[in-house]
Amino acid sequence: MSASAIVLAVAGTVVASLFALYTSFRLSKESSRTSARLIYGELTRNSAAVAYFLRTGTWPRAKVDAPVWTQRSESIAKMRRVVPFNSIYKGYAALEALAFVAQEGDRLGPSSQQILRTEVDVLRNAISMAGEIAKIDRKEIDENLKTLEVRASAASASAFVHVQLGTGFVPPEILRHVWAQAGVAHEALGQPSEAPSDQTSSPGTETRAGAPDARLMRRVYDAQHSRTGLRRHQARSEGEPPVADITINEIFDAMGNTHRFLWEAFRCDLQEFTGSPMTAIAHYGERYDNVYWDGTQLVVGDGDGQLFNRFSASPEVVAHELCHAVVSGLAGLRFANQAGALSEALCDIFGVLTAQFAASQTTEKADWLVGARLLRNGDALRSLKSPGTAYANDPVLGTDRQVAHLQQLVRTPDDNGGVHINSGIPAHAFYRTAMALGGYAWERAGLIWFEALKDPSLRPASGFTVFAGCTVGSAVSLFGEATPEHQAVLAAWEDVGVHPRPRPQAATPMA
Repeated sequence: MSASAIVLAVAGTVVASLFALYTSFRLSKESSRTSARLIYGELTRNSAAVAYFLRTGTWPRAKVDAPVWTQRSESIAKMRRVVPFNSIYKGYAALEALAFVAQEGDRLGPSSQQILRTEVDVLRNAISMAGEIAKIDRKEIDENLKTLEVRASAASASAFVHVQLGTGFVPPEILRHVWAQAGVAHEALGQPSEAPSDQTSSPGTETRAGAPDARLMRRVYDAQHSRTGLRRHQARSEGEPPVADITINEIFDAMGNTHRFLWEAFRCDLQEFTGSPMTAIAHYGERYDNVYWDGTQLVVGDGDGQLFNRFSASPEVVAHELCHAVVSGLAGLRFANQAGALSEALCDIFGVLTAQFAASQTTEKADWLVGARLLRNGDALRSLKSPGTAYANDPVLGTDRQVAHLQQLVRTPDDNGGVHINSGIPAHAFYRTAMALGGYAWERAGLIWFEALKDPSLRPASGFTVFAGCTVGSAVSLFGEATPEHQAVLAAWEDVGVHPRPRPQAATPMA
């Protein structure tokens, strides 16, 4: 072999090696950036508990968890610099320390303030580091860091609201506005006052005629504004007459109406998913601003009286939370990204349908609002008819960020991938289907959506296109091809920019 050939061979080997090293470096860098984005989202989500504590002096009932860090920390550890891994690792440790300080501050004495400041600084540094690696816009990083500013005495801050973090009807997007504007809200809205009593039926009145199903068993407990020992005081159970407490009766009626709606409209027994007796906790916490299903029971707050009325006054909100048990049980949709947005949309849909069913409302007469009686100053929290218009320029809530078209899809590490923002897309598709068909929305549009929820092709991580395909398939199965129902479903998804993915065909058995 000639000398030139040897040189070329060696050069080729060197170039190939360098290219392989470059490719490996580039892939490693991209992997680190992806991991950092996910870690950034997890850190900011967990830090919301810290922000709430700094504003109110109360630690919310929320678990500080770190599944993303557990899965992705290795890619950060492999970076050339040691500083990123150490900084982020310490940030997660700071979260645990802050949770401890928040709950044991009185026992720690004066030293708790110094520990608080130190650990918050560590957490802020971790968020900043993860954001820089992830290439997050610096303005967004700074906005998140601003919520973690330590005041002179966090423990003496006004307890404006109490919230359930990471779960419940009121989404984190709104809660962050509340925390950020807590001082403004306290001054602007004045002292707490009793929620209007003329916004609901008389105590114990179930708005739709007919006795509950014989198998229905309900129990409502009075937490008496405590967060522990929730089932010590039973306030009302099945077969007992209405009580003097309007909140107890509203919750009791909403549970019955949700059960009756699902059974009469879809032959779905709610108690197969909630357990029997169906259990609810009223008067949870002090001025507690949320309602949530925790997997075994419904927990209902009274609202702060400034921004939120009592949550029991919005039957569609109570139904929304109960329907999480059904949606989770039937489809097991993950509460993140498009799958999570689908879960939220379905619960909004079945929530408003429960209210429409109880009031015998047609599509034309319904207002299609979710949380219409919830806000003291505002229309609602969400609108199926016109996502993004439920409230605007509110000094505390800000402006409704829900979207109604796939082109507006919001990609964010917050709110589990924007589940409450992007839920407007499938929810609006349902609204358009229901309006095209007219009459009672649960009879055709609702039945199509509910049957789609049971489609075996639906998976925990399924997105909009897959579920859209399921609704098209159920419309054909229930009403036939090229029928008004089939056409209405196709047109509705097209109007929101979603192209239904055809369902996989079942295998034909061989003769």
